[in-house]
Amino acid sequence: MKYLNQFLRFHWSEFMRGKRLTATGLRELLDYQTKVKLGWVVDCVITEDKTEYKQKPGDIATNLYSPIAIKLEGMTVRPDVHVGDMVEVEGEPVCVVYGDFKDKLSVKASGIRVVAAPAGKEKA
Repeated sequence: MKYLNQFLRFHWSEFMRGKRLTATGLRELLDYQTKVKLGWVVDCVITEDKTEYKQKPGDIATNLYSPIAIKLEGMTVRPDVHVGDMVEVEGEPVCVVYGDFKDKLSVKASGIRVVAAPAGKEKA
């Protein structure tokens, strides 16, 4: 069968239940060929993962410390996000699972918000 991947839906809110994201970087989102700026990318890592996964008996797996790049297409103003900030995606992003083993995740969101600054670096 072909084109089955068009009928799969990734549920961000379910995936993120029990998880926390911490920002590790911020960079411009550029078109691969033209290098035109399309928005921003907030690089994050999962710093808490309390999600219970369906696993084979004896397997122990987690997404703790897995990287996630949040693409903010169309955002012209630099997001007020800094390394170490705990962040949340605003709304329900568009997510696509891809890769030979369906082990990669593309996330496009309309916005991102800081929910906590690193200890000792409280925002004014």
